[in-house]
Amino acid sequence: MVTVATLPAAAILMEIGYWTDHVGCGNVLAAFLLKSGSAIINHMSVLFVVGMSKDKDGAAAMTGFVGFLALTTLCLPAAVSRI
Repeated sequence: MVTVATLPAAAILMEIGYWTDHVGCGNVLAAFLLKSGSAIINHMSVLFVVGMSKDKDGAAAMTGFVGFLALTTLCLPAAVSRI
């Protein structure tokens, strides 16, 4: 259930990013939100595996993995050059 709860957060991040960048002029905040939302969507299969932990640490593992994905995606050279 933790993985399914992550999907609306990714969709909200991407929608706010699209809403902020009206004409595609390269808004930094919009690029940040779009990249972090797309990182969650693009790695959804791995998120389901992390969310299926047997013990009660699934939420902590999911939080750490989503944070890791967002930071590593935002620090890629292609993402930094776009911002």
